[in-house]
Amino acid sequence: TAVRQIQAEGVYHLAGWSTGGIYAYEMARRLQGDGQTCKLVFFDSPRPAIFKNVDLEDDARFLYDLVNFSNYFAGTHMRVSYHDLLELGPDERLQAVLAEAKEHSVVSAEVAVDHLRRLIDVCRANVRAIMDYSLVGFKQTVYFFRPAETGVLAEAAGQDLDADLGWGTVPGLELLHEVVPGDHFSMMTGENARQLAERLVRCLQTNRIQPSTGR
Repeated sequence: TAVRQIQAEGVYHLAGWSTGGIYAYEMARRLQGDGQTCKLVFFDSPRPAIFKNVDLEDDARFLYDLVNFSNYFAGTHMRVSYHDLLELGPDERLQAVLAEAKEHSVVSAEVAVDHLRRLIDVCRANVRAIMDYSLVGFKQTVYFFRPAETGVLAEAAGQDLDADLGWGTVPGLELLHEVVPGDHFSMMTGENARQLAERLVRCLQTNRIQPSTGR
């Protein structure tokens, strides 16, 4: 693998925020299958079912959902209507969303429609990859950092979420759970990120973290 070309032998330290944890999980599974040892960290990472309500065949809905997710991520208030987007052609939809993004300074004034289209295509490919992913359990300890404010992820996903975000039912996993300041997004920024980094270093050095209390 590409990882082993950089570092031939473990211990490997793998971490992922949000759905990035799913990619880190699969990397750890494959490395362990090669006889390697990994330390795996989730920063509020849900299981692939987080995308169960996403309709990749409805371009207007996907674009609408992406705008709303961007609002959570950037702390902005872009406003688009799904029904209005549905009545527009593909290029007109992108123009409408791009204009809204520029108005709220989400993107610079120089960004063109083609650039936005490429970003959306990348997002769609990532979502499809996660939706198509077949999760296989394996024996692994996971350092699982969840924010104190848990409702933001559930609201952004449009579904109820268990405290362990579904990982507690995966065979072989041991979740070591710690609560950190912030919500799904703000836990990774500013002072919250500094505190998270300190706790992460301490946990990896000492393995002192409390087991998850479950769902």
